Amino acid sequence: MGRGLGMKERSSFSIPNVELSFNEQSLTIKFCIAGRVLETTKKMPRGKDKSDQMKSLTQQLLEKEAIINGISDTLVLLDAKTYKILDVNQSFLHAYGLSRDQVVGKTCYQITHHLKQPCHHEDADCPCPLEDSMASGNASHVEHVHQGRDGQTLYFEISAYPLKDAKGEVSRIIHLSRDISLRKRLEIELRETEKLSGILELAGAASHEINQPLTVIIKGLEQLLKRLQSGEPTQELAQMVLDNARRLAEISKKLGHITRYASKDYVAGKRILDLDKASKEEPEP
Repeated sequence: MGRGLGMKERSSFSIPNVELSFNEQSLTIKFCIAGRVLETTKKMPRGKDKSDQMKSLTQQLLEKEAIINGISDTLVLLDAKTYKILDVNQSFLHAYGLSRDQVVGKTCYQITHHLKQPCHHEDADCPCPLEDSMASGNASHVEHVHQGRDGQTLYFEISAYPLKDAKGEVSRIIHLSRDISLRKRLEIELRETEKLSGILELAGAASHEINQPLTVIIKGLEQLLKRLQSGEPTQELAQMVLDNARRLAEISKKLGHITRYASKDYVAGKRILDLDKASKEEPEP
């Protein structure tokens, strides 16, 4: 721009996501906002007006770029047919710890789910907002679990907004997502706390109610065994019952000492309370 251009000489320069080219007659502007390439050509004014107009246009484009990158939510522009990422904002790159070159051209499911095919093909319970938006032509809103670069589980609230071409067909999808990981973790912690509270109340009540009659049973069996002759069938039976009553007393004691929630596999995919772990004191860090 500051080099005296001849009538037929042409010049161009680039700023992030913006390309300007001009000659004495016209100014052509190509700029990318969230991956959409827009182009416009304007007749060039002469003299100082030309320079002022170019500065104004450049400033406007930079401001629009700053707005996109200033959004704290992650923003992605996707090809509606291929799922390929066309552009992202800085928040997306920061959330996943990746550079633009590592992201653009890859599919959304490769980057956010580390999968080789769309997420809803892998998991029927994982709805795809892109598919929903393409099918309905309207915005779609879902919650997804993504994987960060370090394998950390990330929870996102996702909105997909369809962009239609001149024929009215959905060609692009604006994928806007908000990281709700902290909220989800707090919700999980709250559920675990409520679950533990319920277990503690139930276990404490059960331990108390069982201990009283169980103590009477154990004392009675001990007195009975003293009166029976060793080797008698009745004596062996009484000893077996006493042994199991004492075992039941140990279980009741564990119920009264539960301090945390721990579970273990049971049958048919079900899980039950792991009494040994739940009643065992956690080692100090």
